[in-house]
This record gives sequence, C-alpha cells and structure tokens, in this order.
Amino acid sequence: MNCWHYDDFKERPNWRDRWISFDCAVYHPADHRVYLGLTSFASDIFKAYDRENQQFVDLGYRRMADRFDAKFHRSLVRTTDGCIYAAIALLHDLDKSTAAPGGAIVKYDPPSGSLTKLAIPVPHTYIQAIALDEGRSILYCLCFPPE
Repeated sequence: MNCWHYDDFKERPNWRDRWISFDCAVYHPADHRVYLGLTSFASDIFKAYDRENQQFVDLGYRRMADRFDAKFHRSLVRTTDGCIYAAIALLHDLDKSTAAPGGAIVKYDPPSGSLTKLAIPVPHTYIQAIALDEGRSILYCLCFPPE
C-alpha cells in the first residue's frame, strides 16, 4: 500500500488499538492526577495518570466517541472549580469532511466522573488547540478544517 487513509488505520487492529501518542496534559492537584489528551484511532483519547497509585485510569471517553474522534491536541485546560475542558482535533482525510461532524468541546468533572460533549462550535471543522479566559468565561478555539 503506497498511501494510507483514515479508514485503513481504523480497520487494522494493530494500528487502531496500539498506535497511541500523548498530545497534551494538565495536572489536577486535588486528585493528584495528570489528565492526558491522546491520539488513538480507537477513539480512546482521554486518560489520567494517578500519581498515588502509579497507574493509568480510563476515563470512559470511548463510550461517547464519534468514529472521527481521534485526538485531543493541545487542548486540555483546568478551571478553578476543578473541571477540565478539552476539544477534538482533526485526524481524518479530506474525503471524510462532510461525514465527520466536527470537533466537540468536552467537559470532564473529576469528582463525579461526568464527561459531557457540550457543543460542536463549527460543523465539519476541528479544533487544534484551546485557550481559557476564565475571568470572562470564554474558551477560545483554534479551528482547523481538513487540508
């Protein structure tokens, strides 16, 4: 195969389930965890590393994932109330842009374990990075359409 496409990675268990990279992290002092945004073709893109138990914790993102949710890229922020916000970045090819819904803003509440997709700000467009202005309750998104 000369050129791999998004579906090629999704269909091959070795690539889908075993190719993982760390793309962003945020420390949460209240629970001594480092929250991790990952890249994974299996859509398993949100974990935490529990520093007290020295183990990774699955935060259950795959249960709510869309098939195009493949990475949190430079997009984890923690608010003063302890909630963590993230955004879905692009990994699919241009030919999937009309089928892929776009990057969602995601909220995680560590004490309850609640994980919620809040919105897709721009349909069919993905979010490469976010920045928080907590004083004005604004989350800025750097959006990135397929090439």
